[in-house]
Amino acid sequence: MKCRWQEGNRITLLENGDQYYPALFAAIGRASRRVILESFIWFEDEVGRRLHAVLLEAARRGIQVEVLLDGYGSPDLSDEFVGELTAAGVIFRYYDPRPKLMGMRTNLFRRMHRKIVVIDDTTAFVGGINYSAETYERLRSGGEAGLCGAGRRAGGARHPAVRAGKPAQQRNRPPLVATSSPPAGD
Repeated sequence: MKCRWQEGNRITLLENGDQYYPALFAAIGRASRRVILESFIWFEDEVGRRLHAVLLEAARRGIQVEVLLDGYGSPDLSDEFVGELTAAGVIFRYYDPRPKLMGMRTNLFRRMHRKIVVIDDTTAFVGGINYSAETYERLRSGGEAGLCGAGRRAGGARHPAVRAGKPAQQRNRPPLVATSSPPAGD
């Protein structure tokens, strides 16, 4: 693959969560048209709730927000957490291919590991950073870094897979209410 530097673009190394998360959240707060986020892990913890808040605020400002999460890496987001985003207009999907053969998953290791955020097609955050307090703590002691690229070509980091996932409301989730009586016996 050949890459040429083009004038008018810049890249910033974000060495840990103390640099990465505030820069990302501020950039989402400045979005004027669109935010696309793809990630393997998003937990409903301190970091995850902060991301939820900035995406929710962006959607309520009329920004188009699309989220694609891996169904295996982010399995425990509550219906309320996701529902608040979708009610505000966020397009929320899971990459969760589940073909089965005789009831067994055949693709356990086929996952979506991208960690990409593209804002207004002019700013892109890429790297190995997920959205969880656990990730944040690991990053504080040295760990993975991220890059923030800005310029006309930053939108090229976006991948059409955002449209490949299942909408959140179609995802197979356990029922919220028991559908049968508990077992009983002597």
